[in-house]
Amino acid sequence: MSRMASRALHRPVVAIPGTPRALSGPHRRRRAASALVLVAALATLLAACSSDSTSSSPDPSDASSQSSTTLSPPTTLAPPTSPETTGPRVADPAHVPALEVSEPMTLSDVVVDGQVQVLPGADLVLDHVEVVGSIVFLVEAGQPMTKLHADGVRGKEIYASTLSPDGSILDLEYQGPSSEVAAELVVTNSYFHSPPATPPTHTETIAGFGWIQGARFVDTTIIQQGPNNGTQTATVNWHGADTVFEGCYFGWDPSGEPAAWFTVYVSGPRNEVRDSVFENGGLEGRTGDFYVYPDPDKGGEPATYTGNLDAFTGAVAGP
Repeated sequence: MSRMASRALHRPVVAIPGTPRALSGPHRRRRAASALVLVAALATLLAACSSDSTSSSPDPSDASSQSSTTLSPPTTLAPPTSPETTGPRVADPAHVPALEVSEPMTLSDVVVDGQVQVLPGADLVLDHVEVVGSIVFLVEAGQPMTKLHADGVRGKEIYASTLSPDGSILDLEYQGPSSEVAAELVVTNSYFHSPPATPPTHTETIAGFGWIQGARFVDTTIIQQGPNNGTQTATVNWHGADTVFEGCYFGWDPSGEPAAWFTVYVSGPRNEVRDSVFENGGLEGRTGDFYVYPDPDKGGEPATYTGNLDAFTGAVAGP
């Protein structure tokens, strides 16, 4: 799908020679130390959210929740990006270790051999970078805005969350604008592919908690791998405000074989999913419309869905 959205990053991108290392000022040491336990906390949170969602999902044996339509073979709409069109553009890219970033940093055409943690107040640009681990994006009210601009990135997952002053993850009911924390999370022309987890851990390719405000995902392919083993929530499980998914592709691996009941979960005020392509959800060979989880949680509200299509049939896809 060709998009008219701008793909330019907000500042010049410069390749960093040698091996970059994490930048951490003295005023960030507390947050850097707490970051070591955040991934485990996020995994616990994902498991809890998935358990809640599963309990209210339709019963596979309930014929009233299904339709008699069948999917055509995958012949229609292709993802906007692929592993071959993302990641480093050089033949032998430099490899750098896992990163904790708390100050401005730019990476271009390298492979990060591990996780990238973007701490509150950090400002990170990733230009055609492969991230072998997850990207963890953290914001905190009252701290400088956290910024991540990722273009042409190839990776596994993005986990985004707000933090409390003690460094713990905030996963609260939405209480109005005071719950929202502004951030610059802009992902364009990228490709993310999440493998299944080991129970009881849960996974989704893009996850957001704590009502981050203003995230943008444009022309990005978002794939959750199966087969379904009870650990996949969806391709996207997002709680935020003023979020836009535009020109994206939400799919499964293997293509056309859902790994979860629903393809996306998006909850919160003023979120939009537009001009994107969905592979349908649904398990146990059932057919019907399982593109969007119908019941936003934690006091959020449904996103607005416009101009979205089924990857295999070209039919309108949405709630």
